[in-house]
Amino acid sequence: MTRVKEIFKKEKPIIGMVHLLPLPGTPYYDNKYTPSMIEEEALKEAQKLKAAGFDAILFANEGDRPYESPVGPEVVSLYSRVAYKVSREVKLPFGIGVLMDTEATLALGKSLEADFVRMYLSGVFAGTFGFQALDPGKIIRYKKKINAMNLPVFCNVTPHAATSLDTRTIEEIVDSIILILKPEVILIPGPRAGLPPKMEIVSNLKNRFPDQDIIISSGISVENVKEALKVSDGVIVGTSIKKDGILWNHIDPERAKKFMEVALR
Repeated sequence: MTRVKEIFKKEKPIIGMVHLLPLPGTPYYDNKYTPSMIEEEALKEAQKLKAAGFDAILFANEGDRPYESPVGPEVVSLYSRVAYKVSREVKLPFGIGVLMDTEATLALGKSLEADFVRMYLSGVFAGTFGFQALDPGKIIRYKKKINAMNLPVFCNVTPHAATSLDTRTIEEIVDSIILILKPEVILIPGPRAGLPPKMEIVSNLKNRFPDQDIIISSGISVENVKEALKVSDGVIVGTSIKKDGILWNHIDPERAKKFMEVALR
């Protein structure tokens, strides 16, 4: 049994994003939003996903742009409160991803008993969010330190809104990540949120690494979900099910429902 099937109790899961409102201390945080209001908004988003038939949810502090690492305790504390409340009420498999803080992601994933975490394990990137250099030795040692070695990692291998300074091919990068870092799932995104990767790239990776679960993590819509599910082991969906297909908007229940109807057809 693959780890994907073990976690989600099905093949090719469809995971919906629960994007939190901007959290305290970040540029777009609005003082009118109390912690209870931020919690309630996230719960409404998750309930829309469950009602539409999504298999799982993935939390992200998407509204905290531009992201920093590490994030402050004011972000971690409210993120933790929201994710705990929502995950316990919605009762779907759930994941944690704290932008852009690997230790916070692992710590919350462990303490909240998440089914998986989404994060980078390695890479050096330059782009819209500045310069980022991951330290895999430090990350894996921290994972060991907090007794989270059994926490499944869904590993991003290419950056959003940035360029990788690693000149190897994506096949070479994925090969070494699988060999050395052993993530449960490889995530393949497009160049930024809302844009898909080339399906040929995903298909080639799956053919090269048939025993490795590979999930497409951005740019999936009603137009390409059928093809995406043919070449991958699942998808993560965010932008296309938002009102008017805009990343920062709330989930549109009708768009979410239509997406699942097409995906399951």
